[in-house]
Amino acid sequence: MRKGVAALLAASVFSLAPGIALAKESTPKKKPSRVVHVCKKTDVAVDALACNIYMESRGENITGQMAIGFVTLNRLKNEKFPTSVRKVVYQSSQFSWTKVTYNVRDGDSWKVAKEISKFLYSIRNHDMLYKQLDPTGGSIYFHNVGSKPYWAKYLVKTVVLGGHVFYKPKEAA
Repeated sequence: MRKGVAALLAASVFSLAPGIALAKESTPKKKPSRVVHVCKKTDVAVDALACNIYMESRGENITGQMAIGFVTLNRLKNEKFPTSVRKVVYQSSQFSWTKVTYNVRDGDSWKVAKEISKFLYSIRNHDMLYKQLDPTGGSIYFHNVGSKPYWAKYLVKTVVLGGHVFYKPKEAA
């Protein structure tokens, strides 16, 4: 009796297989999402910051995304970096995504990055509030948890948030 049931099950599965394959082939392909923003060097400061947050941390929670925004803005206060958000974001060899113009297609993630960017940009000159909210402790560098960049040994690790490790110079620690 058991062999009969097993044979019946096997026959059922095999008889459905061609139908399943045909169903997959006949379903329409997804259209690519529409472009909600194009990240480019001519963006205004808030959009450049939002692009960096989006590209570097859109899979992170709000704290992780804010941390990337804080690092970007913390660089403005360090003499080793340019003095505008756009120039910090598009500085050569800093953020790999900036090598090409990037089309943002995930509207929900873009909205979050944009709101975080607006908020951080609005508090950037309110030192006490800014320092209190900065989860990176003033970091100006970060990398993905899985990588081990050569430069990390010359810095002080401040915190690990989500998928990123944050650092600041030894003299600032």
